[in-house]
Amino acid sequence: MRSINGEQDSGESPPDDDVVDLGAGPDELGPAMNRHRSRLAAVAAFLALFHLVFVVAKLLGPASGPAASSDTPIWSLVVRSAVAALTFALLRSPLPLSRRQVRFADGVLFGFEMLVLLTAQYLSTVDLIDRRDLVDAVAVQKNGVIRALFLMVCYGVVIPRTPAEAARGAMTIAAALILCHGMVLHHADTLHLDRDDLANHQIVMANALFLIMGGAIATLAAWLLQGRHGSDDGPGRIGPYRLLRKLAAGGTGDVYLAEHEVLERPCALKLLRHGGIETADRFEREMRAAASLSHPNLIAIFDGGHTANGTPFFAMEYLPGLSVADLVRDGGPLPAARAVYLGRQVCAALAELDRAGFIHRDVSPANVFVSCLTGAGDVAKLLDFGSVGGPAAGADHAPAADGGIAGTPEYVAPEQAVAGAPIDGRADLYALGALLHFMVTGAPPFPRATAADALRAHLEAPLPPLRDRGADVPADVEAVIRRCLAKRPIDRYPDAHAVAMALASCTCAGAWDAPRAESWWRSRSAASTTAHG
Repeated sequence: MRSINGEQDSGESPPDDDVVDLGAGPDELGPAMNRHRSRLAAVAAFLALFHLVFVVAKLLGPASGPAASSDTPIWSLVVRSAVAALTFALLRSPLPLSRRQVRFADGVLFGFEMLVLLTAQYLSTVDLIDRRDLVDAVAVQKNGVIRALFLMVCYGVVIPRTPAEAARGAMTIAAALILCHGMVLHHADTLHLDRDDLANHQIVMANALFLIMGGAIATLAAWLLQGRHGSDDGPGRIGPYRLLRKLAAGGTGDVYLAEHEVLERPCALKLLRHGGIETADRFEREMRAAASLSHPNLIAIFDGGHTANGTPFFAMEYLPGLSVADLVRDGGPLPAARAVYLGRQVCAALAELDRAGFIHRDVSPANVFVSCLTGAGDVAKLLDFGSVGGPAAGADHAPAADGGIAGTPEYVAPEQAVAGAPIDGRADLYALGALLHFMVTGAPPFPRATAADALRAHLEAPLPPLRDRGADVPADVEAVIRRCLAKRPIDRYPDAHAVAMALASCTCAGAWDAPRAESWWRSRSAASTTAHG
């Protein structure tokens, strides 16, 4: 048996870490980036207040002596507080910021903090050394280390990031301040100061050690939060679900066989693992779209949410069976009657999507799962709503599978291959025709070496007779497939109901039913048991 997305059951134990990579992207914000924006705003507000408190303390403190000289200058605190306050105001404003703009604000906030900190550190320390005020020079350097460690925590822990991203940021902060202190050390050496008084090299080495340790701790904290899902989730557990084994690893998420700890109900739990913000948004869009639908031929999602660190997941029904891709790969092309039987169920799923205002846009053999349920035999389930479009999707910016085309290139409608072309539910009917073609011939309508060639064939190439593929397909079934695969949407069936009626009227429609399907699955199970001893 394979997993619900048609991939081979890997049988692996759940990993100790599942992270969401908060990368940048040019498109509008989704739920994942909105959380990043709110966390960044909180950090900006805290930094503004933090610097403002030190400004007030310096203004009210003595004008000379250690208290006045052992901290950063007032000008640097004022400038940093102003920039942080402006960043906070921007992030909390109702302005529609893009991902790129939020990430730019992120870089400006922390980059400017470090730039002013380094400038103040160098100028203040060099001035104190020139005046032979060595004790206060050491104090200024120590204060710089403390402030840098504070920035590391804000960057790598308060704002959720991948361990790699946290490590890059924290170690960059550490390296910059170590370099600054090295330049100060070089300046001190040129003055030929008494090293017993200043202990130049020992101080720089100690500061460097603290900074490197701080970067390592920030990275470790990010790994623990991201990899182990914070304090509420741990290895082998996501919220109330206990992960039993990995079923499959896909491009955007890993699928596990899981069990609800209270209900003891098995389910398939999909957890985002790889990708950036765009991938996270696609994942959450898939979750919301599928959860809003209820139909026997659509995969049922009954729970979803985020781990403690914001990684999205959702729980769906666990189904034994095979995808259409695996079914054909393992046993060859299907009899026309079975293809009609499964095709009518996919029509029912598409009709429900159309009623709800969705366009699936990725109907393909990998996304149609054939399950063996007691008393039902072949039950087709349409999966994967990550590329969903249509009015109910709220926007038409589903992620592209290839070169800006939403869907699988071998199964997309011609209009999906044209930038800016209007797309409606008839695009899914084209994909249904391509799916039926694959079922009865074992190949897509236009098998090509590259995705670009496949898209060009959808636009221009005529469909060869099915007999050229060695398929013995009744003429009425081939006629349905051909009309679904018409180049112009107006030449196709008007909706999925019409396709279902056309399939039901085929002469072979009654030659495959639930009892025959159940018998096929029983014989397959027996053969598998015999083969495995």
